[in-house]
Amino acid sequence: MVQSILSEQVNLFLYALILGLILGAYYDIFRFLREIGLNSTPAVIVEDLFYCISISIPIFLFFTAFNSGNIRIFALIGMLIGTLGYRFTIGIVTLKLLRLLLKPIRATINLIKKPFRIFSVFATKKYHIIKNQRMAKKNEKKKTVSQNKQKTTKKKPRVKSPQNKASSTS
Repeated sequence: MVQSILSEQVNLFLYALILGLILGAYYDIFRFLREIGLNSTPAVIVEDLFYCISISIPIFLFFTAFNSGNIRIFALIGMLIGTLGYRFTIGIVTLKLLRLLLKPIRATINLIKKPFRIFSVFATKKYHIIKNQRMAKKNEKKKTVSQNKQKTTKKKPRVKSPQNKASSTS
């Protein structure tokens, strides 16, 4: 009896280790996405959230199938050990291979992007030149309108009457 219970727990722990290895390999997909450039803060939040939600399904199914739905701490620790074991052994090699494979892919993508960058720089400069010309014309138009207003609203200078001149000289 004790032998069978111990055997079941050892099997549960080993299966948990295997599941942990699989979950570690699954996380490499998200590491790959970060390596290719989806590493902005919002993207990382969405990826991590998706990862957590998506691994909860196999963990739930694991406990349902192998332990009648009972969650055991040693099984969770087994999954953690399996994931970390993958991460610091096979995961390191996988990441190096991934980076090695990404170098030519990135070079190809940059080669494809280069004409678009050149066009973008040219278009941006042309846009700013046109914008500045329009602003200059607009300012010139405002200036002429304000000058015309000043001409039409200009008051005629007051001419002092001879009486005022006489009183002011005395």
